[in-house]
Amino acid sequence: RLREDLETKLSQSLAQMEQELRKCVFDEAGTGMVYLQNVAADDQ
Repeated sequence: RLREDLETKLSQSLAQMEQELRKCVFDEAGTGMVYLQNVAADDQ
């Protein structure tokens, strides 16, 4: 049961991380830099 719980939490965390990554803005200049949008400000 503990293992199933951990697997569920892990997959949820990965899904959340994936969503956060989709919010990122990738620099089109090709420098390899990734900019994180300030999502917290949008929520207020």
